[in-house]
Amino acid sequence: MLRKPKILYRNKNTSQIRHLYQILKVLFFVSVTEFLFLFTCVLFLSNFEHLSFFKAFYLAIITVSTVGYGDLYPHTEAGQIIMDKEN
Repeated sequence: MLRKPKILYRNKNTSQIRHLYQILKVLFFVSVTEFLFLFTCVLFLSNFEHLSFFKAFYLAIITVSTVGYGDLYPHTEAGQIIMDKEN
């Protein structure tokens, strides 16, 4: 998936660089996973709640950030379950 940078092979004292590289790989994996989960929730919300893509995206972001303005909320039981699992 990701190639190791050449700097990791040239220096013998690269433990800190290798550690940083491992941390960056984990952060990248977590970010991609969270994005895919959020996108999946948006698709389910747009289908179950009959919302446009942008309104469903707005609802998902507001729910994940725990702001909860109250202007949009899930009306169906399926939408409420999705929002519960998202948060």
